Amino acid sequence: MEMQNRSGYLLIELMIAIMLLSAMGLSIGQLAGCTALWHRNAQMYFKAVTLAGRILSGQNPKTCAIPSWRIDTITTQPFKGIPYNSITIRITIPSGQEAKTITFVGGRADYNAHA
Repeated sequence: MEMQNRSGYLLIELMIAIMLLSAMGLSIGQLAGCTALWHRNAQMYFKAVTLAGRILSGQNPKTCAIPSWRIDTITTQPFKGIPYNSITIRITIPSGQEAKTITFVGGRADYNAHA
């Protein structure tokens, strides 16, 4: 049997393996970073929905507001003939380098209305 000359093959195989591991590591790191960002955004949206729900239920916006957030407008429009108010809430939240504005539309029965 003749011995084959394999000098250099191990080094090339090692370099290819390191390159593949590096590419996979970068991909996994990017996916982990995006997942953390998505989780943070989902958490911010959940807090915004909770804040809007508290405002819609009648709590004072100043007592339930989050300090770095801005409640832009709370518009209340009563319906004619029924004790019900349509409420629109615009909340601006900081999200990375930009601010996101979310609008919630809901309503609440006006129990103190006198017919």
